[in-house]
Amino acid sequence: RDDGRVVTWGDNSSNQYADAPTDAGFVEIACGERHSVALHRDGRVVTWGGEMDGQRRDSPTDAGYVSVACGRNHSIALNADGRVVTWGDTSHSQRTHMPTDAGYVAVVGYDDRSLALSEDGRVVMWGNGGLWHRKMRREVPTDVGYVAIACGINTNVFLHGDGRVVIWPAGSMNQHPRPRSLWTPIPRSPEIERDGSRLRASTTTRPVHP
Repeated sequence: RDDGRVVTWGDNSSNQYADAPTDAGFVEIACGERHSVALHRDGRVVTWGGEMDGQRRDSPTDAGYVSVACGRNHSIALNADGRVVTWGDTSHSQRTHMPTDAGYVAVVGYDDRSLALSEDGRVVMWGNGGLWHRKMRREVPTDVGYVAIACGINTNVFLHGDGRVVIWPAGSMNQHPRPRSLWTPIPRSPEIERDGSRLRASTTTRPVHP
């Protein structure tokens, strides 16, 4: 809601909405398979719902966080100095292989893997140890200059500062060979702005039909 209150509904078998926070002032939310995470404007992280893999008991208790994300049974948070914190399930190294340096500006998660974007536009991936995901890690782009990241079940999508959209792994499960309709940036460099500890890319888009 516009006052920062969280509203939940649906399945409540793991207290997905019975334990939701009731105070105001939240600015970002994310959800996994049976748990949810909310970021308060004072930098606190609140987790509720499923607890099978420590999604709640291992949640950080300090403040100073600027972004949150979730995988299936793990969570990721980014603090003000750009360090990544993870908690919850680590059966696929979701916690043990996370980056330990500072300077990250965005985090995303899906299933058993996570990705982080650094200030210089470098992408880091860790997590799922399956064959397909090992291929993903081997093929992580090594160049810099990316300004946004996203991930789905078997693919990852990056936006470069020059307006290019990169889908990786290349040709994964036919996600990108000749899509029917693709929104692509007009060829011009996006305006990159730092808003506090956040990174924002401003682009103009238009539809392209192959």
